Amino acid sequence: MKKLDAGGASIALSSAKHWAGVLHGELVIIEPFERIPLIGPQFQSARLSAEAAIDGFTAAEMLMVPFGDSVKSLATFKRNGTSSINAYRSMPSDAKRELLQNILDSAPIINKAAGKIREADETLRQIPSDDISSVLRAKINPVQTALHEIRVDFDAFSSMARLLPELLVKGGERNMILVFQNSDELRPTGGFIGTYGIFNAKDGDFSLSDIRDVYTLDRPASKFFKETPPEPLAKYLASTNWYFRDANWSPHFPESAARLLDFYVRERGERGSEMDGVIAVNPRVIEGLSKLVGCITVQQIDFCPENILARVQYQVEKGYDLEGIPDAERKQIIIPLATEFLKRLYELPIEKLPEVFDVVRNSFLKKDIQMWSSDTNLQGAIIDAGIAGQLSYDTSDGFMVVDANLGGMKTDPYVKREITYKVEQNGENYIGTISIKYKNTAPEENWKWTTYRTWTRVFLPLGSEWLSTEGSLENDRGKNPEMLPGKTAVQDELGFTSFGTFTAIGIGEERMLTFYFRLAPQVVRSIRRFDYSLTVLREPGSPDPALTLDLGFDKKLKVKTDLSVDRKFILNEP
Repeated sequence: MKKLDAGGASIALSSAKHWAGVLHGELVIIEPFERIPLIGPQFQSARLSAEAAIDGFTAAEMLMVPFGDSVKSLATFKRNGTSSINAYRSMPSDAKRELLQNILDSAPIINKAAGKIREADETLRQIPSDDISSVLRAKINPVQTALHEIRVDFDAFSSMARLLPELLVKGGERNMILVFQNSDELRPTGGFIGTYGIFNAKDGDFSLSDIRDVYTLDRPASKFFKETPPEPLAKYLASTNWYFRDANWSPHFPESAARLLDFYVRERGERGSEMDGVIAVNPRVIEGLSKLVGCITVQQIDFCPENILARVQYQVEKGYDLEGIPDAERKQIIIPLATEFLKRLYELPIEKLPEVFDVVRNSFLKKDIQMWSSDTNLQGAIIDAGIAGQLSYDTSDGFMVVDANLGGMKTDPYVKREITYKVEQNGENYIGTISIKYKNTAPEENWKWTTYRTWTRVFLPLGSEWLSTEGSLENDRGKNPEMLPGKTAVQDELGFTSFGTFTAIGIGEERMLTFYFRLAPQVVRSIRRFDYSLTVLREPGSPDPALTLDLGFDKKLKVKTDLSVDRKFILNEP
């Protein structure tokens, strides 16, 4: 595929599928041996592996149809000497629309292929790993891992097959607010909004423009724009008004995005009446793509993959002042940097597309790219792609820990978090405990790092009953030398019950923040009927907190993992 040779790939897949079928046929003949103790599980594992392989190759064959159609146009431009991603950009608008429409029309085939891969993944999961020999397990485990990774790729490709045509072609011209969230200063949807711009999509292509410092929008608006800020912003940031830069207060991205659009229009942002959506991008996307585009020199400053974010941050926070650049122009360097970055990205060889796809796929999984549109069709594609940033889950239990860095500067990369969820039965009640252990490992206090100050909320199933909180503070040590505890705000919002409080962690310090509560009645019912399931949602931009589960009921579950992505756990029967 990397060589745009769909025909060669199809022949190779057909051959591989043929031999997997031959192997499966031979294993079916000896299927009765699967009932023999000791050796039976070995035969069963081999048969299931062959079945999974057939499903996988079938799915890949199905994908060859839209893949082959899609690369023909690009291959034509490549043969004409354009061997970069610009091959797509250099196509006439009609050809781009036709290509994207073909991808959209192929979405059902792609979805079916993704379904086949899911079947193969589930087939391999049926293998009784505890009953098979270590030799066979060593051969099957890499297949399971690889197939699961392919499943993730197919799911992502399936989602983008609908998203890209809807975004770039359907619905005519689209104009969306593009916000760059700095996760070094964590906020509920990913980070503090320091920079914004405009994303335009038309005729199968897109462009970025009007990249600006957020204060060029908020400062002039202070003369006429009035909105009461949430209480934590008023208390811990001394905010007397609520502006665009702080509008991503809700962890449910559709709500925050709608508010961002509303504030943008009312603050008289550029072309405000033309905006119909919001795209949020976190730094990890830039880091991932910068490894592909390499070093860029702007104004005699080298921005390389290992330092691009740190250097940009230094230049707009500190360096500009040393160079005598006016405060209002401190982020101007971002414009030529972004222009050259996109130019380099477009000039990547077509063979690099899979690597670009990997960056985008991982950004989707980690919620480093989120989107919202007022257009119903596009919003449906955004939801299907898994980048709507919704606070929702389909399990009987679930929670999300949401930090909002309020005055803690750019300290988040140095704040280690360990989240523990524990459930214990107490008579007829089930008591839940969510603990967040914070450790501030910043090396020193300076213009960038300081005491970490966070308003922490946990979102739980509606009806959860707050009992108590430990580790909260009225304010940080400087304003609260006696370290008096703070209050906990309890409210129902977004269809959930949330508990929120403030705490602070000095450099070199650790602090445990713990919420105690009774589980919601519907969660208790799921435990009693033995169909309990749990989703733990990741906060976008968070530095992959450690996660520990200790669920102490009929079927105990103890797990140690992380929140690099959303996690789901299912307990079926006792």
